[in-house]
Amino acid sequence: MITAETDKSVEEIYREHIRAMSGTERGYQTFVLFQSFYEMLAYRMKQEQPGISERALRIAMAKRLYGTDPRTMELIRMCEEHETDNNP
Repeated sequence: MITAETDKSVEEIYREHIRAMSGTERGYQTFVLFQSFYEMLAYRMKQEQPGISERALRIAMAKRLYGTDPRTMELIRMCEEHETDNNP
Protein backbone atom coordinates (compact mmCIF):
# COMPACT_ATOMS: atom_id res chain seq x y z
CA MET A 1 0.00 0.00 0.00
CA ILE A 2 1.35 3.41 -0.96
CA THR A 3 1.01 6.11 1.64
CA ALA A 4 2.08 9.74 1.80
CA GLU A 5 4.96 8.60 4.03
CA THR A 6 6.09 6.04 1.43
CA ASP A 7 5.85 8.62 -1.35
CA LYS A 8 7.96 11.05 0.65
CA SER A 9 10.56 8.37 1.26
CA VAL A 10 10.75 7.47 -2.42
CA GLU A 11 10.92 11.14 -3.38
CA GLU A 12 13.71 11.77 -0.88
CA ILE A 13 15.69 8.77 -2.13
CA TYR A 14 15.32 10.11 -5.68
CA ARG A 15 16.49 13.59 -4.64
CA GLU A 16 19.51 12.14 -2.87
CA HIS A 17 20.39 10.15 -5.97
CA ILE A 18 20.12 13.27 -8.14
CA ARG A 19 22.16 15.37 -5.68
CA ALA A 20 24.91 12.73 -5.72
CA MET A 21 25.31 13.05 -9.49
CA SER A 22 27.84 15.35 -11.03
CA GLY A 23 26.64 18.19 -13.22
CA THR A 24 27.73 16.23 -16.27
CA GLU A 25 25.74 13.19 -15.16
CA ARG A 26 22.62 15.30 -14.51
CA GLY A 27 23.02 16.95 -17.91
CA TYR A 28 23.39 13.58 -19.60
CA GLN A 29 20.29 12.18 -17.84
CA THR A 30 18.32 15.25 -18.93
CA PHE A 31 19.51 14.73 -22.51
CA VAL A 32 18.53 11.03 -22.46
CA LEU A 33 15.09 11.84 -21.08
CA PHE A 34 14.50 14.58 -23.67
CA GLN A 35 15.76 12.34 -26.48
CA SER A 36 13.32 9.60 -25.45
CA PHE A 37 10.47 12.10 -25.30
CA TYR A 38 11.46 13.52 -28.71
CA GLU A 39 11.54 10.06 -30.30
CA MET A 40 8.13 9.14 -28.85
CA LEU A 41 6.63 12.41 -30.07
CA ALA A 42 8.13 11.95 -33.55
CA TYR A 43 6.77 8.40 -33.73
CA ARG A 44 3.30 9.55 -32.70
CA MET A 45 3.27 12.42 -35.20
CA LYS A 46 4.42 10.11 -38.00
CA GLN A 47 1.55 7.78 -37.13
CA GLU A 48 -0.89 10.70 -37.24
CA GLN A 49 0.57 12.08 -40.50
CA PRO A 50 2.03 9.25 -42.60
CA GLY A 51 4.44 10.49 -45.25
CA ILE A 52 5.25 13.74 -43.44
CA SER A 53 8.60 15.16 -44.57
CA GLU A 54 11.41 15.45 -42.03
CA ARG A 55 11.33 19.25 -42.24
CA ALA A 56 7.56 19.39 -41.75
CA LEU A 57 7.93 16.95 -38.86
CA ARG A 58 10.56 19.16 -37.17
CA ILE A 59 8.34 22.23 -37.58
CA ALA A 60 5.25 20.40 -36.25
CA MET A 61 7.25 19.11 -33.28
CA ALA A 62 8.60 22.59 -32.54
CA LYS A 63 5.04 23.92 -32.55
CA ARG A 64 3.98 21.24 -30.11
CA LEU A 65 7.00 21.73 -27.85
CA TYR A 66 7.07 25.54 -27.85
CA GLY A 67 3.46 26.43 -28.61
CA THR A 68 3.07 28.55 -25.48
CA ASP A 69 6.03 30.84 -26.25
CA PRO A 70 4.90 33.63 -28.60
CA ARG A 71 8.45 34.64 -29.63
CA THR A 72 9.39 31.07 -30.51
CA MET A 73 6.14 30.62 -32.41
CA GLU A 74 7.00 33.74 -34.44
CA LEU A 75 10.36 32.19 -35.36
CA ILE A 76 8.63 28.97 -36.37
CA ARG A 77 6.19 30.95 -38.52
CA MET A 78 9.15 32.68 -40.18
CA CYS A 79 10.74 29.29 -40.91
CA GLU A 80 7.50 28.09 -42.48
CA GLU A 81 7.27 31.21 -44.64
CA HIS A 82 10.90 30.82 -45.70
CA GLU A 83 10.21 27.21 -46.68
CA THR A 84 7.13 28.27 -48.69
CA ASP A 85 9.04 31.09 -50.40
CA ASN A 86 11.81 28.72 -51.47
CA ASN A 87 9.42 25.97 -52.69
CA PRO A 88 6.67 27.65 -54.74
